[in-house]
Amino acid sequence: MAKEGAFTMKSLVVILMFLALSCDMGEPPPPIPPPPPPPQYVRTIDLVVEDVGVIDAAIHIRFLDTARARTFQILRNGQTFVTHSLLAADTLIVDTVLAPNHTYLYQAYRLDGTARIDSSLDTTVTTMGTTSHDFTFQTFYFGGSSSSKLRDVVIIDENNIWAVGEVYVTDSSGHVDPIPYNIIRWDGVQWGLQRAYFSVFCNQPDTVPYPANSVIAFSENSVVVMSNGQQYAKWNGTTFDRFCIPFVLAGSINEAFGLGDNKIYGVGYSGTIVYFDGNVWTSIPSGTTSDIQDVWATDGGPVLVAVSNILSLGDRKILSIGSNGSVDSTNWFSTRRVNSIWFEKNARMFASGDGVHMKAADMVWRRQEEIPLYYTRRIRGNHSNDVFVVSDFGMTAHFNGVSWRVFPGNFDDLFYSCDMKENLMVAVGSRGSQALVVVARR
Repeated sequence: MAKEGAFTMKSLVVILMFLALSCDMGEPPPPIPPPPPPPQYVRTIDLVVEDVGVIDAAIHIRFLDTARARTFQILRNGQTFVTHSLLAADTLIVDTVLAPNHTYLYQAYRLDGTARIDSSLDTTVTTMGTTSHDFTFQTFYFGGSSSSKLRDVVIIDENNIWAVGEVYVTDSSGHVDPIPYNIIRWDGVQWGLQRAYFSVFCNQPDTVPYPANSVIAFSENSVVVMSNGQQYAKWNGTTFDRFCIPFVLAGSINEAFGLGDNKIYGVGYSGTIVYFDGNVWTSIPSGTTSDIQDVWATDGGPVLVAVSNILSLGDRKILSIGSNGSVDSTNWFSTRRVNSIWFEKNARMFASGDGVHMKAADMVWRRQEEIPLYYTRRIRGNHSNDVFVVSDFGMTAHFNGVSWRVFPGNFDDLFYSCDMKENLMVAVGSRGSQALVVVARR
């Protein structure tokens, strides 16, 4: 019996070993998958400062997702200055209680109740400083016979200033010379009279010094003088080269502006807009038959023109010229004439005509109440905190970023144009039958 039991136990051990080996030869168990990665963080609120002035900053808040809960909080230097809820995906907040020439840190937070659940990147801005109103003025007169006037001016530097128009002088016998001087130039010591000769007719050899309406300068050796027709002359540092805008493209040019020799715009009567690309002139349909008084642009920014008849009814608008030659209206008062426009960048603009208006990033034109309601004919500046405007009745005014200072002039003076460069402003026009230049130095 004992022998039979031993055999049974041994058989059991063999069977168990066989089963164990059979299990080892099977498929291994599947590996345990790793845990899923945490969801990638995606910022849902953005803060961008669109424009900075002397005492204000325009802040653009954007929500970057589709969630409808859009309550946010903005901090300035760690202190809450606005908490608000939106239905739209973005909004513009204008902070108007800043100090000149100060630096501020802005942060935006998304809120769930009172809890901050997301934040924008920090943004630091520095407000502009104010500029000085302390200018001294000097006045010069030219001509005095017939109807002398200067219509435009450009400052190349403090020792090289060009003004254009028509100046009639008397000869040695006391008779009025019927051939006008159409340029006066400042050389740092004195003003000198000069004539630029234009073709009488395009592509014809005969020349005449027509009155000039506009002048633009790219350097001391590249100055373009536009006649009161389709002809223009270009100073090359030694002499004038004569050119012509094809007659079928243009009426008389009131004002020209260029970002370079190969990017010049001309605007004028009856809705005329022409463009020179360095090779040929082309016409840009403006969609208006009213006169266009001014054109201004910045490199990479918009090209804007001011449309208004000065003495008659018609369109009163500001047009924007696209890079493809398209023309669209921008916001302006249809009841107010606009004669000039100037801006340093798209967010802050100045316009003159029936008074002076300024538009910031909120896109609202605001009349500058400190300026008398004269007809203001030209506005130019260095920066948005350093701007001059000139008008009928001899008025000039300077904006320092916060306030305007009005410099009353002679009530008989009429200013057509001005230019500003650094601490120098030059205005041109007429007094009676004399051409007028006013130089303001800071």
